[in-house]
Amino acid sequence: MAFSRTATIGSIGLCPMTHAARQFARTDSVSATDALDDVPPERWPDLMLARWQFAEVTLPFDCRCLLQFCNDADAMFAELGFATPEAMIREGLGLDEAGLRLIVEWLDLNPQDEAVPLETARAAALRTHGGDRRSAEFQIRDTKLKQGTDNRDYILARLERDFQHELAAKVRAGQMSANAAAIEAGYRKQLSPFEIACRQIPKLSREERRQLAEALSDDAWN
Repeated sequence: MAFSRTATIGSIGLCPMTHAARQFARTDSVSATDALDDVPPERWPDLMLARWQFAEVTLPFDCRCLLQFCNDADAMFAELGFATPEAMIREGLGLDEAGLRLIVEWLDLNPQDEAVPLETARAAALRTHGGDRRSAEFQIRDTKLKQGTDNRDYILARLERDFQHELAAKVRAGQMSANAAAIEAGYRKQLSPFEIACRQIPKLSREERRQLAEALSDDAWN
């Protein structure tokens, strides 16, 4: 889902950020603002986690990296097991979809040299578009295929579009889950236990992450 039609992943580059923020966002040598081409696919779960941490702590005060994060999701989502770039942005980065498209478009058209708070960018984007519009055309969506109200609807529509009629029929008949059909069609990959665990980490509270760290360091795991 490229939010911008004028910028590409290769031309986005690294978002400027303070040294302190970079150190916070770094996850085992993978930084939230690393260029995607510099991170091998096997480290993309680490990159997603670093960006989730960055979004939670730094993004409210400096949202310039949103363009980079959202455009990169177009290349990362399938490898990480998400159905769509939007699903990765929502579940993997913990970002609210509502109004995000407008902010990303505004950032693309108005490059910033200094930190821009998220709410400042949101207000500027709404002024540019004439107010707070809530219609579907201003929400994040797959530009090639409109996502349905649930994941199953989207997968079925995509199967039909790609002439995978037999798989779509099995899903409708209850002979196969939508997730299994998406894996067989190549839209998703079968996640390993490690990858499943990585997808759950962003959903944990700070206390739960602390407990997880203690559990992983327990001698019982050795």
